[in-house]
Amino acid sequence: MLPPDRKKEDELITKVQNGDVSAFTKLVNRYSEQVLTLAYRIVSSREDAEDIAQKVFVKVYQGINRFRGDASFSTWLYTIVKNECYSHLRKKRPEMISIDEEVELINPVSIEYPDNTSESMDSKMDFQMAVMECLKKLPPKYNLVIQLYFYRQLKYVEIAEILQIPLSTVKTHLHRALKALRKEVLKNLGSRDLKGAYLE
Repeated sequence: MLPPDRKKEDELITKVQNGDVSAFTKLVNRYSEQVLTLAYRIVSSREDAEDIAQKVFVKVYQGINRFRGDASFSTWLYTIVKNECYSHLRKKRPEMISIDEEVELINPVSIEYPDNTSESMDSKMDFQMAVMECLKKLPPKYNLVIQLYFYRQLKYVEIAEILQIPLSTVKTHLHRALKALRKEVLKNLGSRDLKGAYLE
C-alpha cells in the first residue's frame, strides 16, 4: 500500500498525463523550489538556475506520458534537472569531465560541526556558509553528488539512477567529493579559523 503522499502524487501525475493543466500547476508548485535550489547549487547562478528550472518543467510537461513509475517521480525529475544543468555547464565548460568516469574507491572524509551550544551558533552558521561557497568551486560531478545525497537526502541507488552510473561509482564520487570539499575548506578557512568545526 502506497503512503498517502505518494498516492496523492500518483493521482496528480495521472491527471497531468490526461491533460489536466491545473494538476500540472500543482505539480510545479510542489517541486519548483526544490528544482530551483538544486539547479542553483550546481550552476551557482540564480538567473541561470531560473532558466534551467523553466526548461525542466517544460520537459516534464512534454515527457510526462513517458513516466511509468518504475522509479519515483522525484528521481525522474532530478534526472531532468541534472541533464539540463550539465547541458548548461558543457556550453560554458566544454572540457568538463564526464560523470561516467570510473574511479577506484577511497576512504570517506567527513566534515562535521558537533558543538550545538548557543554560543557556537554564529560560528556554525559562518562555517556552513563557507562550506556552501567551497562547494561551488568543486567539479560539477562532485557538487551534484553532494547535493543529491546530503541536501536532497537521496539513497545511493536513487543517485545511481539519476546519474546513470553504477552504484559503486556513486560511492566513489561521494568519497572523492568530500575529500575535495575538505581540502577546499581547509585552503579557504585554515584549520585555526574553523572555530570548533571538525574535519577528518
